[in-house]
Amino acid sequence: MIKIYIPGPFSIPIWRQFPDSKRCIWGNCEFYFEEPKEYDYLVVWGLEKELPTLCPKEKRLCFLGEPPYVKRYPKAFREQFGYVFGCQPKMINKGLMRRLMPTLAWMAGCKIGANVFKDDPDTFMSYQDFKHYEAKESRLDKVCFITSNKKFTKGHRDRVNFANKILKNHIDFIDVYGNGYNPVDDKLEVMSKYKYVLAIENGQCMDYWTEKLADSYLAGCYPIYYGCPNISDYFKQDSMLKVDIRDYEKTISAIKKIIDQDLFSASKEAVSVARNLVLDKYNMFNLIANEVNKIDSYSSVIEKMSLPETIYPMKYTLKDLFLCKLARLFNITL
Repeated sequence: MIKIYIPGPFSIPIWRQFPDSKRCIWGNCEFYFEEPKEYDYLVVWGLEKELPTLCPKEKRLCFLGEPPYVKRYPKAFREQFGYVFGCQPKMINKGLMRRLMPTLAWMAGCKIGANVFKDDPDTFMSYQDFKHYEAKESRLDKVCFITSNKKFTKGHRDRVNFANKILKNHIDFIDVYGNGYNPVDDKLEVMSKYKYVLAIENGQCMDYWTEKLADSYLAGCYPIYYGCPNISDYFKQDSMLKVDIRDYEKTISAIKKIIDQDLFSASKEAVSVARNLVLDKYNMFNLIANEVNKIDSYSSVIEKMSLPETIYPMKYTLKDLFLCKLARLFNITL
């Protein structure tokens, strides 16, 4: 069994994404969220504090979840890892990053900050719960739109503008929720009442799609999607309606049309297939295990270091902060 250590802290119980949340195992990989005495691979999304490790650089993996117009990842941080994965086109083209969708946790079926240190299945929906989840037949024939009023990137501003237009025009078949509108503790509690969900990313970037879409499928909803340009590489076209929220009138018209056509009922099988893809193929632990196994096939002979090496959290220079602000303001890659 390959031992993988992922240091926390975590704001949600990510171990619920294992088929057995009490046994953090995926295939031939066993995951640890508290540092064990020995482990084979170190995996991080980011670090909050310095981390001493005997794990050699060749067995350290970093998975970066944000597109370039949202977050910059300093060179000094990236160079502490033998492998860096993500969806930032410029870094991929330069050979500094391996192309991979974000390895993000599901948000539906749990509450932020709840049950992050102990395993109590009564406080969250698990992998098995979602695997056997039966969508309610008596759902509202409307659209649920869960968003926030964040505005620090152009994509955020486009999303907020779209939500505000819906409210201003009193669109009665779309209900808006989220911080700044109508806060919710658990997305599933709201989404499970609706047939349709608006899943809008904070911009458009190849291979960048998030829990906004994954949660829609887990909740058994038909998603109306804006974001990842190549999303059809991941899900079949009949499992969603793709829209462009920058064309407000066209988007609203398209949404009204699918409601009138009852596309929710016609797409149940497609949504079920997509949900299973979210649970298995695109499960973050499956993605991580796949990459670890590829590396392990040719690097298993690499020995641990005799003396520990310290891995440091990200540190931003004034230049980094300035470029990040420009990227967020204009939605560009620098």
